[in-house]
Amino acid sequence: TARLAWETGAAHTVWQERVEQLNVWLTEQGNASNMSTEQMQDDRQREIDLQAELREVENSKQRGQEQQAVIEQLMEKLVSKRGELLTRRQTYTKGLGDSGSLTRVDVHQQGDIASIGDQLRALLNCPDSFESAFGKDGIAASLLRERPKTPQFHTGVQKFKKSLIELVRDGADSEIGRSFKVDARFYSRLSNADTFDLSTNIMLWFPEDLVAVLYRPTAGGNLTPVDHGSPGQKTAALLTVILQMGTDPLLLDQPEDDLENKLVRRLAVETLKNIKTRRQLIVSTHNANIVVTSAAENILSLQHGDALPLIEAEGTLQLAAVKANVCEILEGGEDAIKTRYRRLIGPIGV
Repeated sequence: TARLAWETGAAHTVWQERVEQLNVWLTEQGNASNMSTEQMQDDRQREIDLQAELREVENSKQRGQEQQAVIEQLMEKLVSKRGELLTRRQTYTKGLGDSGSLTRVDVHQQGDIASIGDQLRALLNCPDSFESAFGKDGIAASLLRERPKTPQFHTGVQKFKKSLIELVRDGADSEIGRSFKVDARFYSRLSNADTFDLSTNIMLWFPEDLVAVLYRPTAGGNLTPVDHGSPGQKTAALLTVILQMGTDPLLLDQPEDDLENKLVRRLAVETLKNIKTRRQLIVSTHNANIVVTSAAENILSLQHGDALPLIEAEGTLQLAAVKANVCEILEGGEDAIKTRYRRLIGPIGV
């Protein structure tokens, strides 16, 4: 009918107007209405591919965050285990003496940086050349200015390791790189290396704990670092410490050869007396102080034999034969002892 025809025509007109509006909008958006079906399919596939790549990037980022969390957990565990090791070492060294001991052993966390240059060479895979980089004014200059025997030194080591990773990553533009001059080939070598591997090695690197031995040069005196002593004093102090370590039988071959004589009795002999209840000690010596004043429980006086040494006397110092041999061999005889006594101390009382 006329009404139906009018309504149909009106609807068609509205539809055409809407299509024209959409075409105008698409034209404004880049003439998209003229794109072929094939082009639209290609674009749709490209969109799908890009979305897949985006999801992969997001997943990679998430995996990276998860891996970083694992790394941080492992590093925390490693640092914790090293802390436990330090505690065990300090507990052990404290057991080697008390406040009145002739020696003392201190352990300083990560304080052994005397060979820091060689350690860094191995760490950065630079076994030779580039002396300015590995000298005292090079890469480790900031760490070497710290005092390794202070309780907070290990925090300086952690800061240095972060700067070292920055050096590997940024080269001459890093904080360390700006602090010293070196051949440009040094940075070329770093840039050609695997940055991840170097950074991992740096994270896992820790200087060894520093073991410091102190001793008393004089009775009742203050403790002094063994590094400040003479060779004989160093040997006496170190021997005193070693004698206290462990409970296994120990054989000493003429320890007096490397000892300062005045320390033989005060350090070594006193230690021998203190530890013999928990450790068997066998000492070969020509020093009378060690034989007479160390409370030896069995003395063997030996003389040269054709195949094996011959035992001239054996037993405690209270036995006449042993006493005579010790007097003759170690002191030159009774007359020699009396002569030294008179000249050094005074007349021998009756």
